[in-house]
Amino acid sequence: MGPQLGLRVPFIWTFSEIEFVRTLMSKRKIGKLIESGTVSGWDDPRLPTVRGIRRRGMTVEGLRDFMVSQGLRDFMGSQGLRDFMGSQGLRDFMGSQGLRDFMGSQGLRDFMGSQGLRDFMVSQGLRDFMGSQGLRDFMGSQGLRDFMVSQGLRDFMVSQGPSKNVVNMDWHTIWAMNKKVIDPQAGRYTAINSDLINGTVLAQEAHIEEKPRHAKYDLGQTQVHYGPNIVIEREDAEALKLGEEVTLMNWDTAIVKDLIHGDGKPGHLTQVIFSLNPGGDFKSTKKITWLCTDQQQLVPVELVEFDHLLAVDKLDRDEKDWEKFLTRITEKRTDAIADCNVLDISALPPLGADRRPFMTTVASAVPMATATPPSATTNGDRHDLPPPPPPPPPQPAKKAKAKKDKLSAEENAKLVQARLSQLEQEKTSEKTAQAEVDREVKKATRDLNELIKSVKDPLGRIDLLQQKYEELFADMKKLEREYAKTKKKSDQQQKDADKAKTEHNKTATMKDKLEKLCRELTKENKKVKDENKRLEESEKAANVAVNERLDEMLYDVQEVMNQKGTAPVENLHLELDELFKTRCKVLADQTELRELQFKTILRHKDAEIAHLAAKYEVERRRADTEAARCRTLTNQVSTFSHTEAELRSQLNIYVEKFKQQVEDTLNNSNELFLTFRKEMEEMSKKTKRLEKENLTLTRKHDQTNRNILEMAEERTRDKEDLERLRKQEQQMRSIIKTMQEQGRGVAPVDREDGERTEKKPVFGPEPPPDLGKGKGVANARRPAINGVAH
Repeated sequence: MGPQLGLRVPFIWTFSEIEFVRTLMSKRKIGKLIESGTVSGWDDPRLPTVRGIRRRGMTVEGLRDFMVSQGLRDFMGSQGLRDFMGSQGLRDFMGSQGLRDFMGSQGLRDFMGSQGLRDFMVSQGLRDFMGSQGLRDFMGSQGLRDFMVSQGLRDFMVSQGPSKNVVNMDWHTIWAMNKKVIDPQAGRYTAINSDLINGTVLAQEAHIEEKPRHAKYDLGQTQVHYGPNIVIEREDAEALKLGEEVTLMNWDTAIVKDLIHGDGKPGHLTQVIFSLNPGGDFKSTKKITWLCTDQQQLVPVELVEFDHLLAVDKLDRDEKDWEKFLTRITEKRTDAIADCNVLDISALPPLGADRRPFMTTVASAVPMATATPPSATTNGDRHDLPPPPPPPPPQPAKKAKAKKDKLSAEENAKLVQARLSQLEQEKTSEKTAQAEVDREVKKATRDLNELIKSVKDPLGRIDLLQQKYEELFADMKKLEREYAKTKKKSDQQQKDADKAKTEHNKTATMKDKLEKLCRELTKENKKVKDENKRLEESEKAANVAVNERLDEMLYDVQEVMNQKGTAPVENLHLELDELFKTRCKVLADQTELRELQFKTILRHKDAEIAHLAAKYEVERRRADTEAARCRTLTNQVSTFSHTEAELRSQLNIYVEKFKQQVEDTLNNSNELFLTFRKEMEEMSKKTKRLEKENLTLTRKHDQTNRNILEMAEERTRDKEDLERLRKQEQQMRSIIKTMQEQGRGVAPVDREDGERTEKKPVFGPEPPPDLGKGKGVANARRPAINGVAH
C-alpha cells in the first residue's frame, strides 16, 4: 500500500547477535552465579552487564564508540540503502543494455578462465552446466536484465548486507577503544608489590622534584621523591646481576654494585646496592620500578585483577553442564604500596601505573602511619618493614680479593641463579611472542573478514581474496629473500668467527709455548746462578786454603832459615821459593782465567735472558692484541648471533602469521566458493526447472500447431466435400425439377450459352432435398481434435 500511496516504506533490519569470548551472556546463567556467590552481583566487574563493565572502568564514550563501530551508519548514510537503490531498481544502474552487454563484452567465461575460477568450477562439478549451457549464452538468452528488474536488486543487496551470524568477539576490541578515551585523562602513578627488597643508591641525597603527571598530555605536575634509600620488588631484584646496568624509572640508569644476601646464603637476597650511571642506555636495559622511603608517606593499596568466567572461548547453547567450564580462580588480589601522590585522588578517576595496566579506584587512599613501606600477610593485616640498613663501608682491595676467592661458591650459585632467571625470561619472552603472534593473527583475520564483508559482490570478494593472497605471497617471498641474505651474512660472520677463534687458539697456543719457554729459561737461569754462586764459594774456599798453606809454608821456611843459616840450605830454599812463586803465579793466572770465563758465561746468559725477555714482551703484546681482536670479534659474533636470532624469531612470527592468514584466506575463500557453488547449484536447478517447463510448453505448442494444421486440412476437405455436395444437390434439384415438370406435362426449355431455363408451373408442393446422407458422410469424416468434434 505504501508505494501506491506515494509513502516511503521503511525497511526493518535485524542485526546480528554479538557475543564475547569466555563470557556468559545468558541472564539465567548469570543469575545462578549470583545466587551461588561466585560473583557479587549484577555489577560485578567480571560480568558483561553495563554496570559491571562500568565498574571495571568502561566509559560512556568508549561504549558509544564501540556501538557506533558495530552499526552501519556510515555505510547506509542518511537516506539508507533503499534510497540508493531508487525507485527504478537496478535498471538505471545497469544501463539500457543491462548486465547482458557486460556479460557479453567482459565475459564471465573469460573471467572464469583468466582468474582461475574455471578449474574451481570444473572441480566443483559445474563443468556440465557451464559447458552445455554456457553462462554467457544463459545470460544472453534468459536475460539477466529482466530477472534483475523483476526481482529487484534491493532484496539482493539487503541480503548481502551485514552478516546475521552470531559474532564471537574478543574483549580486546572494546577495551582498546576505551583505552583511547581514558589515556588522555589518566594520570601516571607508581605502585609496587608489598614483597619488597631494600635498595641503596650511593652518593645521593634526599630531595623532591616536580615531574609531569603524564608524558604526552598536560595533566599537571606531580612530586617525585629521590633519596639514597629505596625499595623495589623482589621479583625485579632477584633478576639482577652483579655489575649489570639497569634503568630506574623516572630517574636514570644505574649499575648494580653489590647484591647482599642474608646470612651469607645465596638465594636469600636482602639488599641491592646501586650507583647512578648518567648517560647510560635507556632502551636496552631492564626497567626497575622503585619508591623512595626518605621523607615520603607511602600509601598501602590493594590491586584486584579479574579473569574471564569461562575457561573456553565459546559455550554451546545446549550445554547443560556449563558449570564445569567455569574458571576456578577469577579474582586475584595483590597487596601493594603506592607513592604519596595517590592521596590527591578524590573523584576516583581512571589512572595508570608504571609497568601496569590501566586501573580504576573504588575507594580513597589512606596514608600509612610511618614512612616505611608495608608488607601484607595472607590474612590482610599490614606490618611495617624495618628501615633499610646503611651501605657497607668500602673494604680494601686485598680483603675484597680474599672475599672474592672465598665466595667463589656463592658466585657460582649466583651465576646458576642468573642463568635460571635468564632461561625463565626467555621462556616468558617466547610466550609473549607467541601471544603477540596470536593477537596479530586474530587482528589480521578480523580485518580480512571485515574487508570481505564490506564487499557485496561475490566476484569482488574473489578479486579481493586473490589480491590479498598475492600481497601475502609477495611478502613471504620478500621475507624469504631477506632470510636468505641474513643467513648468508650470518654464515659469513660465522666463518669469520671460526677464523677468529682459530687465530685466537693459535695465539693462545703460542702464548702457552712462550710461557713454557720463559719458565724453562727461568729455571735454567736459576741453575746458572746457583752454579755461579757455588763456583764463587769454591773459589773463595780455594783462595783461603791457598793463603793458609802459603802462610804455613812461609812460616816453616822462616823457621828453617832461622835454624839453619848455611848456604846449601839457602840455595835450596831459594830454588823452592822460585818454584813456589812460579806455581803460585800459574795458579793465580788460572784462577783469573777461570773467573774471566765465568764472567763471560754470565754475560752470555744475561744476554740470552734479555733477548728472551724482549721476545717474550713482543709476543705478549702480540697475544694481547690478538686477544683484544678476538674479544671484539666474539662480541661482534654474539651481536650478530643475537641479531640473527631476532631475525629468525621475526621470520618465524611472520611465517606463522602468513600461514595463519593464508589459512584464514583459504577458509574464507572456501566458504565463499561453497556459497557461490550453492548459489550456482540453485541457479542450475532453477535453470533446469525452467528448461523443463520450456520443453513442456514447446511440446504443447508443437502439438497445438499440429492440431491447427490438421484442423486446417480438415476444413479444406470439408469445404471441398461441401462444394461437391452442393453441386450434387444442385444436380439433384435440377433432376427433380425436370422429373416434376415431366410428370406434370411441362416440357423444359433448355438454353445454351449460359441462358437459364425458364420455370414451368408445377402442381403440388416441392419435395425437400434429401441431404442427410451427404451431411452424415461429411460429419463422419471430420476428426475429433482434443476431444472436440469439428
